[in-house]
Amino acid sequence: MSYIDTYKSEFRFSAQGRTTRRDFWIYTIGTWLITLAVSLVAGLIYGATGSETLFMGLIIIGCIGLFVLNIAYIFVTIRRLHDMGYSGWWYLAVLGALLVASFFDKVAPLISLIVLVIIYVCLSKGSDVVPNRYD
Repeated sequence: MSYIDTYKSEFRFSAQGRTTRRDFWIYTIGTWLITLAVSLVAGLIYGATGSETLFMGLIIIGCIGLFVLNIAYIFVTIRRLHDMGYSGWWYLAVLGALLVASFFDKVAPLISLIVLVIIYVCLSKGSDVVPNRYD
């Protein structure tokens, strides 16, 4: 399956089932690239036209689209936790760690980077090879 097909298959609003490590990273990196592309296009159009109205319209449309992608990302992360044999409720621990990291970002940016790396390392753990209760 191609990267685009994998991205499309993971874009669903359901916590049922499992997401493999490969599919999780394809969705994560794809969402980062889409965010970067939207930001670059909005900035380039603003730089070329100088129109703040057009720029704000693009930003609002981009934010709505990225909001939808990030809601789907929550479900991808929950399915990734299922694939590792953990309950989706552990996502609240991930969210709490991200909130703590964002607090420390103002005080010591290195702490937030370390917390983020720890979260992604934990989400990169291998899959549960045996069928589990989330299949």
